[in-house]
Amino acid sequence: MSLSNFFFLPFLLIVTFVCWLLQYFLKDDKKKQNLTSWLILIFSYVFIGCNNYNYAVILFITSLITYYVPLGIKKYAEKRNIIANSGIVSLLLILGIFKYYDFFIKSFGSINTSIKIILPLGISFYIFSAISYIIDVYRKKYEANTSFIEVFLYMAFFPKLLAGPIVRADKFFNQLPCLNSIKSKNLEIGIQIFFIGLFKKIVLADRLAVFVDDVFYSPVAYDSLTIFWAVISYTLQIYFDFSGYSDMAIGVSKIFGFEFDANFNYPYISKNITEFWKRWHISLSSWLQEYLYYPLGGNRKGKVRTYLNLFITMLLGGLWHGAAWTFVLWGAIHGFALIIHKLFMQLKVKLLGDKNATNTLWSSFSILLTFVFVSFCWIFFRADCFSNAVDIINGIVSNKSGVSHLYSWTLLFLIGIIINHIIEVFKPQRNNEYFQGYKIQDLSTIKGLTIFMTFIGLIMFLCYVGDTFFIYGNF
Repeated sequence: MSLSNFFFLPFLLIVTFVCWLLQYFLKDDKKKQNLTSWLILIFSYVFIGCNNYNYAVILFITSLITYYVPLGIKKYAEKRNIIANSGIVSLLLILGIFKYYDFFIKSFGSINTSIKIILPLGISFYIFSAISYIIDVYRKKYEANTSFIEVFLYMAFFPKLLAGPIVRADKFFNQLPCLNSIKSKNLEIGIQIFFIGLFKKIVLADRLAVFVDDVFYSPVAYDSLTIFWAVISYTLQIYFDFSGYSDMAIGVSKIFGFEFDANFNYPYISKNITEFWKRWHISLSSWLQEYLYYPLGGNRKGKVRTYLNLFITMLLGGLWHGAAWTFVLWGAIHGFALIIHKLFMQLKVKLLGDKNATNTLWSSFSILLTFVFVSFCWIFFRADCFSNAVDIINGIVSNKSGVSHLYSWTLLFLIGIIINHIIEVFKPQRNNEYFQGYKIQDLSTIKGLTIFMTFIGLIMFLCYVGDTFFIYGNF
C-alpha cells in the first residue's frame, strides 16, 4: 500500500474515524494521547505490513535500536561515545545489508551468491531519522525520550514512512499533544493538501512516466528530439512524483495535528545549483548539511577542505539515493557543480565587488542554465546503467533519426509549471487563504466546496489508472 493506492483513502478514513471515536468518548488528555498513539502505531505497522510483513519486522528492530541507544547515552554518560557510535554503526549496517549488499557483491566481489536481499520500503528515510535522533541526544540538544510508544511512533508514523520528509525527533515529539483531538480545521486543510499531492502524482507524474519509460527502455529506437523531450519529461516527472508524495504526507499529517515543513520550494526556478539544493528535497539537504557536511568540517578548515567536504557529502548523498554507480556519478556531478559555483561566486566578487548584483536577463539565463544542468544530471539518476545513460546522451547530441513522438502532456505540464512559477514570483504576500504555500479553500462556503469537488472530479477524469509506485519509495 502507498499513499496513492486506491485502498489508502478507505484506510485513512478508518484510522481517522477510529481515532475520533476514541477521543470523543475519552476526556483525559493524557489517556487520549497515549491510546491514540497506540492506535496510529498499530495502523502504521498494518500499513507497512500490507506491502510485506518482513518490512514491519525490520522497522521494529530498527526502532528498538533507536529507543534503547539514546536511553543508554543518558544513563551511562561515561560511555556515551561508545554507545552512540555503536547505535549509529548498527543502523548503518542494517541499511548497508538490505540496500547495498547486492551492489557491493556485484561491484567488488567475485562470489556467486543466490542470496536474495529484499529492500524494505522507506528504509533510507527512517534510518536517517533514527541517526539524527541519536546524534541530537548525544550532542545534548534534547533529552532522550523515555516513552516507548512515542519513539516507535516517530519511526513508523505512516504518512512519512515510505518517502519522508525526514522529520527531526524533537519537532515530532513536541507535536504529539496535538493527537488529543482531531480538529475539523486540520481535516479541512489536510485533505486539500493531500489531494493537491494526489493530483501531482496520478495525473501529472504517472502520465509522464508512460512516455519516459518507453524512451529510456529503448532510446536507440527514437530520434534525438524525442529523447531530449523524454529527459525534460523525467525532470518534470520526478518533481511531480516526489513533491506530490511530500504534499500527501504533509496533508495526512496535518489531519492528525502535525505540521511538517514543506519539502520543496519551487526548485526549478533556482538561479544556481546551490540554490537548487536549498529548494529540492529540503529535509534531506538539511540532514546532509547538519549530520555529514558540518561533522566533516564544513567550511571551517580552509577552502580546499570545504570543497572536499562538499564533494564527499554529495557523493554519499548520491549513494543514499540508490545502490548503483549511476547514483554515485549523479552525486559526484552535483558535488563538482557546487564547487564550481563557489569558485565562480568568489571570482564574481573579485571582479564585480557585489555578488548579489544581477538583472532580469541574467536571472532568466541562470534559471534556464540551472534547469538544463539539473535535467542532464537526471539522466544518470533515471538510467538503469551507464550504457543506458550513454545511449540517452548520445541520442540527444547525435541528431539521429528514429521514432518521433513529442509527448503533448509534457508541453502542457511545462507550460503549466512555468505559469505557476511566474505567479509565485509576482504573487502578493500570502494571506490566510494559504497554508505553507498551499492554496486552501474554505469548504464551509459553496464556492470553496464547489472548487474542491471540481478539483477531485478533475483528478478522477485525468488520472492514470496504472499501478505506479512513488520513485523515492524505492530508496
